[in-house]
Amino acid sequence: MGPFLTVQLDRRSRQSLQRQLYAALRRAILEGRLGPGARLPATRLLAEDLGISRNTVAAAFEQLWAEGYVEGRVGSGTYVASKLPEDLLAVCGRQASERVPFPKTLKPSERGRMLAAIPAALRGGHEAPRPFNPGLAALDRFPRELWARLSARLVRRAPAALLTYGDPAGYLPLRRAIAEYVRAARGVRAEADQIIVTAGSQQGLDLAARVLLDVHDTAWVEDPGYLGARGALLAAGI
Repeated sequence: MGPFLTVQLDRRSRQSLQRQLYAALRRAILEGRLGPGARLPATRLLAEDLGISRNTVAAAFEQLWAEGYVEGRVGSGTYVASKLPEDLLAVCGRQASERVPFPKTLKPSERGRMLAAIPAALRGGHEAPRPFNPGLAALDRFPRELWARLSARLVRRAPAALLTYGDPAGYLPLRRAIAEYVRAARGVRAEADQIIVTAGSQQGLDLAARVLLDVHDTAWVEDPGYLGARGALLAAGI
């Protein structure tokens, strides 16, 4: 318990207690104060020692587990991993430095030049989200800590099949649920194999443009209109 008694959590900090505890434990592992195979205390005991919620401790442990710093042993507890992520990255870094670099004279294909010529306004950017931005939830209301905790829990308990390549059309139970919904709410008769789940409207537009149109076909778009649709058509050579 010695290394944990020196953990200082600042309740006035803008950083969450979970993040502070995660950082302190990670630092103790990297500095060797918690060596490989060292057992971490039970979440209940550590929570009592630090005067914080057990859920907060569990969330910090789950993040360490997800990043490869600790490992769980059934019926035994949580231990520092024998192989740390930094060790693996160092090996990969040495191997990468020995690789032959790409030739500087490599030129893009015709499609690559076409994509590079698309105006910057049509490519999108990384501007700060604005109020009422379509396609985005209210980010200031998003339950980040709850989402992270549930995601880490799902990854830890997920069956192996869930971590492999899925159906290209999307998760089958989800497509079945969508088919049932549009049938009940919209009167649309559709089966799961007629539905494709994409990462968003932009991917859907790109897929539709490449599947339904040929290069140099003509398409009409509204002006002013959605720039993402125009960008998808240009990228497909329309």
